[in-house]
Amino acid sequence: MKKLFKKKGFTLVEMVIAMAVTALLCAAAMMLFNSVSGIISGLKGNVNLDGATDTISTYLFDRMSTCSTYNIGVFPVDASGDLVLDETDVDSSSFRVNAHLVDISSKSVPQVLYAMVIMNSGEGSRIYDLGAISSVEEYEEKLAQKDKWRLFVDDYYEGVNFKYTFETVKTGGGDSKTWCKIGVAPYDENGEPIASPRYQMFNVINSLYNENVVTSSLLPESNADLKDTPTDNGIVILYRIRDFSVSAA
Repeated sequence: MKKLFKKKGFTLVEMVIAMAVTALLCAAAMMLFNSVSGIISGLKGNVNLDGATDTISTYLFDRMSTCSTYNIGVFPVDASGDLVLDETDVDSSSFRVNAHLVDISSKSVPQVLYAMVIMNSGEGSRIYDLGAISSVEEYEEKLAQKDKWRLFVDDYYEGVNFKYTFETVKTGGGDSKTWCKIGVAPYDENGEPIASPRYQMFNVINSLYNENVVTSSLLPESNADLKDTPTDNGIVILYRIRDFSVSAA
């Protein structure tokens, strides 16, 4: 009896074609995978960057939002990038610290002065929270050891430099208020913004406590240059908070 079917294997040409088709399909799958992987990686980077930006702006807001007055200035630095400290120089942050301490000592409502500094470490801006300041000497000593007071480790910044804007807006009326707008924005190594800035706002009531806590010479203010020009070097934030652990005189 004749066989109905003949056994037949793949020819060399058919095998080559099958291998070529398989290779094309694998290449297409790899391209698709790489594309999706790149998107996921980019989203992860954006989430990390957004989280870091939000954390920094929220930290500044939380520290300052209950203050009775504040002063935010840009102060000169020396050749080493450190703040110039001279209590007798009106352009020095030491002079400004002394002015606040003198004013606090004259008030019947007890207050505590706090300081934060934003400096460029060479790898980008870093925030140093010096905490409560009771004398100019203490302020200068803490700055001399500022790394002890630095917020966040370098890995937190992931090679991104953050720059800051501060804007003070005063509104009129019998119960006049001062608004402070804090902006934090990430920049790349070329000084170009790489994501939208984050903003936080709070207001200070100038007539707080009805005890003349805030004098005309020490109203809440920030350097006008900080409104539109992001800066990452030599910013000193001084702010005062009512000390409720001590009774008013």
